[in-house]
Amino acid sequence: MQKRYRLRNGSRIVGYAEQTSHGVKFTGKYMLWWREGKENYDEVDVATGLKDKMNRMIFEGDIVYYRINKKLLRQSGVVVRKGNTFYIKDLTYNHFTPLEIMGFSLFNKEKLEIHSHIFNLK
Repeated sequence: MQKRYRLRNGSRIVGYAEQTSHGVKFTGKYMLWWREGKENYDEVDVATGLKDKMNRMIFEGDIVYYRINKKLLRQSGVVVRKGNTFYIKDLTYNHFTPLEIMGFSLFNKEKLEIHSHIFNLK
C-alpha cells in the first residue's frame, strides 16, 4: 500500500506527498498532478487510507462527523494516530474509537464526513 501525506505550513495546506516504490512524489493543494521535487512545508499529516462520503481522503488531524450505526445521531471527533493505528477521538465524550480492528474497517465511507481540521482551530 502506498503511503500518502498532507503537507502544511502551519494551518495552511500546501500540498500532498505519496511514497511510491520509485520515491516520493508531490502534488499541489488540489492533487491535479503528481511531480517529483520538494514542497515547502513544516507539518506532515498521515493519511488513514479511508475516504469520507464525498470521496475525500481522511488524514490525521481532520475533524469528522461520524456515525457508529444508523440509530445513533451524528457525532463529531478528531482523527488521531498512535503508532500505526488511527482513532476518532470523540469531541463530546472524549473517548477513542479505532478506525480499524484487525484490518477490518469499522466505518464505511457513508458514515464519515470531513468537517474541518484541528489545525484550523488553533
